[in-house]
Amino acid sequence: MNEKEFETLFKQYKKDIYRIAYTYVNNEADALVIVQESAYQAYISKDKIRDKNKFKSWILNITVNKSKDLLRKNKLISLEDLSNVNTMQAENKESVNIFMENLKALSMDEKNVIVFKVYVESIREKNSGRISFW
Repeated sequence: MNEKEFETLFKQYKKDIYRIAYTYVNNEADALVIVQESAYQAYISKDKIRDKNKFKSWILNITVNKSKDLLRKNKLISLEDLSNVNTMQAENKESVNIFMENLKALSMDEKNVIVFKVYVESIREKNSGRISFW
């Protein structure tokens, strides 16, 4: 993949990359750091990707890994630190507290599934009026 192709594809998916990073760290500054690190890692490894159709899943996988690295580094689990009721679209704070208690019992892989579910649902809600076949 040449530099121009990389730049075009990265620009196409940069919002998705940011959303994934932000979903993990729940912090704009950290999410931007993750986006930057993901872009750098992808750029130096761009010759490894042969199929441009797999770029999105490849770059999002890098983003997930960079997000996990930052969480480990800072010894944070952003999912356990959610306090914004609107983020989880819960009806009340008690629902969030129950959700958070149950979340603590999950493995990191199980938490990842929930992060992706929240991400997909947010995309669906955002695009619900524009994509009729979703």
